[in-house]
Amino acid sequence: MYTIYLIAIFKGCASLLQGMLGITFTQGLIIALLMIALYYAIGGLPAIIWINAIQGTLMLLGAVLLYSSLILKGGGLQIFDHLPMAVTDMNGNMILWQTTLGSAFSISLGLLALPDILIMIFSAKDKRVVRFAGVYGPVSIAIYALCVFSIGVLAHGIFSPQDLAPFMKNSDAFVPFVARTLLPSGFDGLILLAALSAAMSTISAIVLVTTTALTSDILRFVKPSITDDKMLLLTRAVGLAILAISAYVTQNVPQQIVPLASLSMGVIAACVFVPLVFGLYWKRGNGAGFVASLVASFASIVAWNFYGTPKMIHPVFIGILCGTLAYITASLQTGSSSVPSKVEAEKNNL
Repeated sequence: MYTIYLIAIFKGCASLLQGMLGITFTQGLIIALLMIALYYAIGGLPAIIWINAIQGTLMLLGAVLLYSSLILKGGGLQIFDHLPMAVTDMNGNMILWQTTLGSAFSISLGLLALPDILIMIFSAKDKRVVRFAGVYGPVSIAIYALCVFSIGVLAHGIFSPQDLAPFMKNSDAFVPFVARTLLPSGFDGLILLAALSAAMSTISAIVLVTTTALTSDILRFVKPSITDDKMLLLTRAVGLAILAISAYVTQNVPQQIVPLASLSMGVIAACVFVPLVFGLYWKRGNGAGFVASLVASFASIVAWNFYGTPKMIHPVFIGILCGTLAYITASLQTGSSSVPSKVEAEKNNL
């Protein structure tokens, strides 16, 4: 599922470079691939965390700039008076409200349970860092989400239906269009920089987690004698291969960015969220419950996406429900938690 997520991000980068620089989609894809591959090859988790802070600031500035430009162009709060009723009502005249709610929930859940984000959270060594991030992280995300998710709505108060018609079926090129049209010369470069920063930081973290699972976790288990130098070299090679494969597949993907990201993030987050919460707060949970939850979440999401009604009920809701039931059932049937208590752990260490 991370591969699908990478495809969505690569598609977004290539579309943005195409719209902002006037180049072809393939050329934009190659530029994005080379930049991200170089960034990944020379960095590691500490570098990614530090640079993410800078890139996150750029993302926030770009989102606020784009949102502010729409508000100013629309005459301040008067822009809301110009919005068509079909855009703001909850009857689903344009898009089913269930689809919007499901996509928002799926992407938001990813902020709580994506493995690359969890690794960064659990790697904190100072409680002050956790407290700081626990306050300012949600605040910055809330501001960013408000700005970004409002762009498509506010645009209806400025542009005519004829201007927006090309983006109703394929919205991937919409943000470059707004940036070029509304922002002064030079400021649109900040939007490009912010988007590339988001892509680079996200992709590098995703590839780092994926390659670590494939090499350090699996290969180290199969072949414990492998040296650290060989493991590091193999990790870099596998990561570059994943980037190349994802970029290659991106050339022929008809799906739009948001549905791709929503589905992939939803599957990953749903599979991780249930065992994460129960593992932290329910003492009777165990490994059997985790495996059952993982399988049930993944299988139910995929099955509902193809054979259910995903537009009415987002697959992530089904995955969380099935995963929760599977975790509780399997844990209760297989007995007490396999994780030793603190006293038992101290005895074992002695």
